[in-house]
Amino acid sequence: STMEQLSQYLQEALHREQMLEQKLATLQRLLAITQEASDTSWQALIDEDRLLSRLEVMGNQLQA
Repeated sequence: STMEQLSQYLQEALHREQMLEQKLATLQRLLAITQEASDTSWQALIDEDRLLSRLEVMGNQLQA
């Protein structure tokens, strides 16, 4: 009957929507992890840069 077909169609549509939501949630988690890793990398670069600057200053002080 038409009602059964409609019901089945709606269930399939709902299932597809749930699958999409799961994929979206997974993508959001991946994005968060990537963002975190990126921030950590930047911080490491900044810290390394500061350390090199400090070493350079100390080296200049030793030469003076």
